[in-house]
Amino acid sequence: MNPVKTAHALDLIRRARRLRRTTGIRSYVRETRLSAEQFLYPLFVTAGTGVRREVPSMPGVYQLSVDEAVREVEGARADGVPGVLLFGLPSTKDEIGSGAYDSDAPVQSAVRAIKRSSPDTVVVTDRVAAASGCAASMRCWVGEISSVTRSPLRRGVT
Repeated sequence: MNPVKTAHALDLIRRARRLRRTTGIRSYVRETRLSAEQFLYPLFVTAGTGVRREVPSMPGVYQLSVDEAVREVEGARADGVPGVLLFGLPSTKDEIGSGAYDSDAPVQSAVRAIKRSSPDTVVVTDRVAAASGCAASMRCWVGEISSVTRSPLRRGVT
């Protein structure tokens, strides 16, 4: 039998497989275990009702109106996913970013609707683009996750 060459000066006649010998040992020493309860389901929320519009650059991913997002959350919860991550843009933008403070904007409305429908669902929001140049400049984002309780974006959202 030929020795196994290693980066270090070890000449192993055979590889030690003591941690993979039985199913019980393998399951005990396995490093990564992924399950539905470890994930957040990303949802893209848009204005309107009954909207389910595919994102052209991401086949199988949809922009959803609030009512469709609530249905999607119910399905995710049934599959064992405990939470959602909401992305969205206000339907209109202006220079002062008033959409970020609009309690009826899509993301803010989705948070309320999801929590009403499924109070135990973990809801995480991304930043909300406030002004017309936000996506390019990255200087005008509000609603940071770390300051959810202090953000003016969260006023009136339960």
